Amino acid sequence: FFQLRAVLLWTINDFPALGNLSGWNVYGKFACPSCNMSTCSIRLKYGNKFSFMGHQRFCDDLTNCKPPSGAQVLEQMKNMEFTLGKMSGQATGVPEYTWKKRSIFFELSYWEHNLMRHNLDVMHIEKNICDNIVSTLLNIDHKSKDNLKARRDIEH
Repeated sequence: FFQLRAVLLWTINDFPALGNLSGWNVYGKFACPSCNMSTCSIRLKYGNKFSFMGHQRFCDDLTNCKPPSGAQVLEQMKNMEFTLGKMSGQATGVPEYTWKKRSIFFELSYWEHNLMRHNLDVMHIEKNICDNIVSTLLNIDHKSKDNLKARRDIEH
């Protein structure tokens, strides 16, 4: 007999799954996990969506845009209270639109010291972008991103 030990180095997933695994809210005002609380976003007047066009231009250099360390994440979540369940509501003790839950991965003793906790799967992201472009160019019903609200947002 022997004792088997395993270590989780990182996760590889698409952007919505990043939110599920990390606990960061990847929708809304602070959707960029790398910029964290410093995310620069604007709300589109007609489309009622957030836009992050060129938000990294507000960074002086790359050191200001690096993701928060595990210790910084734990510090942000130290007063957070979260109730499991679909209808439980917003997590309390953290600013609105930021953390939605405490990731189970932080129960691992080494996770806060891990430099690359989550990685984005480029293949699925490219597929989603390509699908959106093709649907818009071919004007496919219910899949096209070209609509009256989008055109009004471009005008303003």
